[in-house]
Amino acid sequence: FLEVEVGRFPSQYFIAASPHHPLTFFAVQSAMVRLFEENNIVQQYVPYITGPGALKSAMIQTIGQGKPVSGTHIGMGNRTVTMVGNRESAKKKEFIDRSAVSNHEYPLMDMTHYSIAGRQKDKPRKPCLQVLYEYHLNNL
Repeated sequence: FLEVEVGRFPSQYFIAASPHHPLTFFAVQSAMVRLFEENNIVQQYVPYITGPGALKSAMIQTIGQGKPVSGTHIGMGNRTVTMVGNRESAKKKEFIDRSAVSNHEYPLMDMTHYSIAGRQKDKPRKPCLQVLYEYHLNNL
């Protein structure tokens, strides 16, 4: 269950899915593959890597289209994906208010990485796998 976003792709702001749904599997898989292939984790293009790009890719793998319209779509394994709304309802925030959380609230939810996003340009440019490996070495 997702909303149609202003750009006509599936919104990432609210997702409801049954256990083992192919959409959630492919969304996580797509984000992981894209992160592992990223050569500059500091300056990655988040909307493509882990945001709506990963979800759109998952939607294509699940139901065969990346910009589904409002309605119920039957996909892989006879599982369904229900989309609500349209571009206009997304603009009017009829279903989801994307600005409900402000930047100063992220640290309160232990999401400090969101509050410093965009201010990490001085960090070393490293591939994701190198960052993970170094983290592993430092936390043995």
